[in-house]
Amino acid sequence: VDKFIRKQASTTSWVVQKYLEDPMLIHNCKFDIRQLILVTHDLKVYMYKDSYVRTCATEYERDSKDLTVHLTNDAVQKKMDNYGKYEDANKLSFDE
Repeated sequence: VDKFIRKQASTTSWVVQKYLEDPMLIHNCKFDIRQLILVTHDLKVYMYKDSYVRTCATEYERDSKDLTVHLTNDAVQKKMDNYGKYEDANKLSFDE
């Protein structure tokens, strides 16, 4: 990875993510961690300390085709009747 990154132009940007087929759950619902990190061209890493956890409003079922089971995005979740059922706006701080 280090060799690959060093070969890239300094203006190159990436979003790194991986879908977890067997995720950990909160209240039987899928969640993701929103953590902002900046990696500079010389591989210095800066991490924003105020990160949060975003949850789904629908209980997780691996084979479900319902996007509200898999996507934690506010645009999807805020349309659900049980949005905010477990936590305000389906968000938790790390302290919670």
